[in-house]
Amino acid sequence: MDQSQTPNFKMNQKQALVGLFIISLAILISVGWFLIKYLEVPLPKFPLPSIFKTEKVEGITTFSSEKDFQEYLAKSKGLEEYIGARAIGLERTAIEITSPLAYQEEKSTEPLRVSETNVQVPGIDEPDILKTDGKNIYFSPGKSWPIWRPIPLIEEKAIYPPYYKEPKIKIIKAFPPGELNLLSEIEETGDLLLYKNILIVFSHDKLQGFDAKDPKNVSKKWEANLEKDTYIVTSRLYNEKVYLVLRQRINEFSPCPIKPLKVEGKEIEIKCQEIYHPVVPVPVDTTFVVMVLDPKTGKIEKKVSFVGSSSQSVVYMSENALYITYPYYESFFKVFADFLEEECRSLFPDWIFSKIAKLRDYDLSQEAKLLELQLILEKYQRSLDQDERLKLENEIRNRAEDYFKAHIRELEKTGIVKIDVKDLKILKKGDIPGRLLNQFSLDEYQGYLRVATTVGQRFLPFRFGGRSETKNDIYILDENLKIVGKIQDLGAVSYTHLTLPTKA
Repeated sequence: MDQSQTPNFKMNQKQALVGLFIISLAILISVGWFLIKYLEVPLPKFPLPSIFKTEKVEGITTFSSEKDFQEYLAKSKGLEEYIGARAIGLERTAIEITSPLAYQEEKSTEPLRVSETNVQVPGIDEPDILKTDGKNIYFSPGKSWPIWRPIPLIEEKAIYPPYYKEPKIKIIKAFPPGELNLLSEIEETGDLLLYKNILIVFSHDKLQGFDAKDPKNVSKKWEANLEKDTYIVTSRLYNEKVYLVLRQRINEFSPCPIKPLKVEGKEIEIKCQEIYHPVVPVPVDTTFVVMVLDPKTGKIEKKVSFVGSSSQSVVYMSENALYITYPYYESFFKVFADFLEEECRSLFPDWIFSKIAKLRDYDLSQEAKLLELQLILEKYQRSLDQDERLKLENEIRNRAEDYFKAHIRELEKTGIVKIDVKDLKILKKGDIPGRLLNQFSLDEYQGYLRVATTVGQRFLPFRFGGRSETKNDIYILDENLKIVGKIQDLGAVSYTHLTLPTKA
């Protein structure tokens, strides 16, 4: 019998192989340690599994956990007091009235051309209450309206209140003109997008896709429902895909993960590690979610999320990128303290500035520091008589006007996040002075982003009154969102602010 076939021989073979592997591994580790320590040879970089990959963009990052999100909210608290309530600037535009259609003869089945509703960027459709495919008109009334019942002749004193007719989407045959008639109705209402034979309806709490291949017999293909505290910001139809932008109010106690949408009963979840935020704390109250949706099935193909402000964030989309903006301000405490130290040294005793210097280093929120600074100043004011206090307020007001005129563009800024349209990845982050009015404040041309902003008037950290101005600027940003050109002071409007009483 061959000894090599015995069990003991096989066991010895395995032990020898294991021993050889351990010795080889020890040699490799020793050689590697020697190369790194004495010869300073860098370690090779191996690609990490995709689950650990995070897009690195200067100035922004993702949350690492729910606790990280909560800590960010705590740091940014107090900054939101500078945000004025203002519309998001994504109002539905009016229907553009173009020249009359050049109709063919009635026996023809196709019109020469089809007029679109008004859009900001040609080729990128926006939702509206009316859409057409050239033959049929899809019209959504948008709201209910009262209809008065006729009063019977016999009951002269009877009063019949109006009843409200629920709106329905009307599908109207419009071409040829001689065959104009109502084909059918859909028991829904909302803004519309039309992709081939698919009619997409955006209601206040859901979006639905309808098969309108047969306009007389329309059927629902899919439905997606918005979760609690989630709202549709806007949407776009481009390259046979729907780009949907949602916003969900941040829950301070449980800010992530979020579940903004449920498609055909299946929840769409955004994990904490998928939500981007500026590295520097900014006032936020909303999590924005951008999704790419297949209009034929309602399936969500891609998604990306970013925190912002519900009252001031603006969304703009070009053929190359989708831009989301957010406002942020210089620290209110820092601005106030800088002003006092730079312009008011002669007005206050040295002990106040010693306390301000210590206050800067305290590990407190900006809101707490500002409150403490106000208490310090009020303590000093109480030591003055009425005339001295009035003289101090007037002097601070005069100096504040000049200070803020010189620093007007350093106080209020807008951050811009650039997202690639193709793969929905965040590309760049940039900053410009001032605030935006709405989506029409942005425009992309030959790779450059043109932005119109307004500065001034809203940022007045003093309760001493005075005058301030608003000014309008235009900035040109390159593909990396760096400012490469600007025109400033296009117009100025002055405002007078009443003096508010201070505590005695």
